[in-house]
Amino acid sequence: DSFIQAAWTRRSRGELDKRPNRKSWKQRTNMYMRPFLFNVFFSKKFVHAKVMHRSISKVISVATTNVDDSYE
Repeated sequence: DSFIQAAWTRRSRGELDKRPNRKSWKQRTNMYMRPFLFNVFFSKKFVHAKVMHRSISKVISVATTNVDDSYE
């Protein structure tokens, strides 16, 4: 049973104990394969959007709409 478990996970139980929070290959390379992140924030009065570069955490562009009219 333990052999099947180790073969299924491709890691031994000792290795799992050493690195419990190790990220997968996709999680580690996703930042470089998809470098841009698009954040949009909606509220009742405005919309805020920004484009960020993930690996260097630099904001590329920002767009905001402010609305003073209330829809009540």
